[in-house]
Amino acid sequence: MATLSIPELRKRENFTKFRQKIVEKEDFCMPGDGTCYKIGYKNLSEHTKFIKSVFGGPSSGTLVQLENWYKNTKGFPAYYANKQISVTWAKMHKDSSFGGRQTTGTEKEDIQLSRLIKLINESKDEIGEDSITVKFKGKSWRGIAGAESTPGTPKSDFHLTGVDGKAKVFISHKDGKGVKAFGQWGGITKQADGKNPSDMGVISKDKEVLDFVEAIKARFPVGSQFPKGVTLARRIRSPKLKNRSVYGPSYTPGGTGSIDNCDMLLQGTIDLKRSGKTKTFIISADGSEHLNGDTMTGQAAPTLMVMFKGVNRKDFGIIGARFSVYPVGGRSNILEPWPDDMRAK
Repeated sequence: MATLSIPELRKRENFTKFRQKIVEKEDFCMPGDGTCYKIGYKNLSEHTKFIKSVFGGPSSGTLVQLENWYKNTKGFPAYYANKQISVTWAKMHKDSSFGGRQTTGTEKEDIQLSRLIKLINESKDEIGEDSITVKFKGKSWRGIAGAESTPGTPKSDFHLTGVDGKAKVFISHKDGKGVKAFGQWGGITKQADGKNPSDMGVISKDKEVLDFVEAIKARFPVGSQFPKGVTLARRIRSPKLKNRSVYGPSYTPGGTGSIDNCDMLLQGTIDLKRSGKTKTFIISADGSEHLNGDTMTGQAAPTLMVMFKGVNRKDFGIIGARFSVYPVGGRSNILEPWPDDMRAK
């Protein structure tokens, strides 16, 4: 993951952006870690003095001034929550605002996983135990000692582990805030069924899925090209299909959590806070939060969709077509009104 440096600030308008982020107390983040912080001081008076010492003022200064200041200090004052820290260039992720490439979904999950591991370790230290109890929306899991990435490509992105290292809680993570911040809930091809033999066809052979595919193929036969800039959709009626798209193909009401039946779905930055003076810590996120079985409604409602995704894509033999289950509010170019033969009956 790329980091900031003096050479990076020489490019484009990066120095101006860097100064502005400090002046306006915008977040910087550590690469490979979920810790985000602000450079300077929380106290306004101290922060103003810091800006003056580095740049001369909120809209002045040069890169040479910054470079000379840094040589004498070997680190920037920074803070997060109530902690004052010092950070070097190596602890500044070069995000897309500085011309870096966009962080991928996997990298964003890795950042949140690193943050979660850090929070769990801090929580254990706080109570002086080798494990904690994690609570989410009224459900609790005891003996949580760590977190790991879930291998392969199941519905679970990462899971909480016990003292014995075994997986205990499975988490699906989505980036950002709101339904437009991430892509699909899930696919509808055989891959969406997962690898559990008992789940084969639970999504890809669902009647609503097959009817939708056939309705699209009636309009765009195999070998034809799906039009650019068009999204066609159909509402999903089955609660089970909706939840399998969100929590995984192994979803059953009241079922045991697994790699393909996630215990919870968290969106955005994950947090872990102690409940009073107990040994229980509440897990949360600054985006949407859902316990297994929660039904997605409104803009988040799972919806069958097909859209153009480039000529190299060829779902169900239609050139350029990508079929999936999206939140209904996740696409802005859904063809309206929905054609009669696309409408859920």
